[in-house]
Amino acid sequence: MLVALLLASCGSLQRAREDIDARAQLALVAGRVRVEEGNGAPVVVALLRAPAREGCPYEVVDRRQVFGREGGYEMLAEPGAYRLVAFEDTSRDLEYSPGERIVAWHDFEDLELTPRFHPGIDLELSGLAPRFEPAITTAPAPSGLSVGEVRTLDDARFAPEVARVGIWEPLRFLRESGAGVYFLEPYDASRTPVLFVHGMGGHPREFASMIARLDRRTHQAWVAFYPSGWDLESIASYLHRAMSEAHTRTRFERLCVVAHSMGGVIARRALAMHARQREDPTRSFVRGLVTIASPLGGHPGAAQGVVLSPVVIDSWRSLVPASLFLRDLYEVPLPAETRYALLFAYRAGQSDDGVVPIASQLRAEAQDEAQFVRGYEDTHTGVLQNERVWAAVEQELESCRESE
Repeated sequence: MLVALLLASCGSLQRAREDIDARAQLALVAGRVRVEEGNGAPVVVALLRAPAREGCPYEVVDRRQVFGREGGYEMLAEPGAYRLVAFEDTSRDLEYSPGERIVAWHDFEDLELTPRFHPGIDLELSGLAPRFEPAITTAPAPSGLSVGEVRTLDDARFAPEVARVGIWEPLRFLRESGAGVYFLEPYDASRTPVLFVHGMGGHPREFASMIARLDRRTHQAWVAFYPSGWDLESIASYLHRAMSEAHTRTRFERLCVVAHSMGGVIARRALAMHARQREDPTRSFVRGLVTIASPLGGHPGAAQGVVLSPVVIDSWRSLVPASLFLRDLYEVPLPAETRYALLFAYRAGQSDDGVVPIASQLRAEAQDEAQFVRGYEDTHTGVLQNERVWAAVEQELESCRESE
């Protein structure tokens, strides 16, 4: 797969270069939020763009949830004037409600963001924070991340050509399609959600066979969609945010995650982010993780791409076997409540499944934390239609659903 990407047309490389240049013109704002005398509710950090005309409401362009007494955030934005606020989301609806404590950078002054890194923009939500309704509550939901939209697999946004845009032009992907977690039917609290996470250049339709076999009496399907050319740390952050927001909105008891190829790497990192945000990192609402043919130890083709390609895709850097991202992938253990099944694919007499080396799929740290490890003779993509693979996945989903 990565070799095929290296043979991309000059047009693809040119578009990738233009997308990288456009990203360089964005502002990155980062900081920490400290909470005094918290009531246990998550804190929402929101970035609001100043209106073009005076008297109009500020527009929410991005937001983050912070759990516990202190947490960090990072947000990308177009250059311009913004307000940065943090409020105690007692209502757990991701929107400010009258009576909730709120604090703003420099007492609601505008923050001028330029195309550079803006670190150290910290906020403190003290016991003396005001409780009133500022003129920001009519703003729409932030762009770029969708959580809980009901879509079908044949929706145009899940088309393979859209996924290809996400490889070479991740910023365009986010602006035109948006990343997120989509529900394939309205949420039903009586059934356990199963989140399917695709890999490099992939899309939700690749899971069509598995989703069709899912027992709809006990489970419901959710799908992640993201630009696979973005760096994996950012993609994992998107997935972590989406899972957390979905939990805040629906209050589901448990979530099962099924991830293919690079999606398994992203899911593992997202779960580490999730564990770090919880006061008790041994607990989690993600009760089951299944990775299928995942390059948990990286991919040698990524290293070749970084060296040989005139335009380097960010996710390649993350998948270089010696990358800092992969080195730290297992720094945070999986929560004790999360059962992990590692499924790998191979071709007879070969050292890979046609794409990912077996050695990478069977990274030692991954085997150590897995409760179930099983190999299947099939190709990298064919494994998603494999009857024996589905039987294993189905068993893991049932264990996830029945977990306490």
